[in-house]
Amino acid sequence: MNSFHKININSIASIKSYFKLQCLDYYYQEEERIWYFWKKKAGFYERNWMGSDKLTTVEKIQESGKFIVIGKEVFHKPHITIKLNDGKSYDKYFNTKEELISFMESDEIKGINWTNI
Repeated sequence: MNSFHKININSIASIKSYFKLQCLDYYYQEEERIWYFWKKKAGFYERNWMGSDKLTTVEKIQESGKFIVIGKEVFHKPHITIKLNDGKSYDKYFNTKEELISFMESDEIKGINWTNI
């Protein structure tokens, strides 16, 4: 489900951008066998805090629109985190780094006085 939030540009406290942030919620596991029995099948697993990690698919990982699989690694898509003066924060995801840069160079965002740190 896609949702959006309208925010007052003047209430933005900070914007942080991420281009190739590795996702730690998923990992690729090579096949593990004990003699002829599978201990773990090869594939991507979703981490579970109880240690019972669950086998998943690339399609399932990418269906949220927040992640991309490159080889045997999972990354967050390029995104920004907008933090507001009241402490709330929102994430906005993009398909490419260029889309993120274009958004950051838009007239609305460009009109804010920023300090690079």
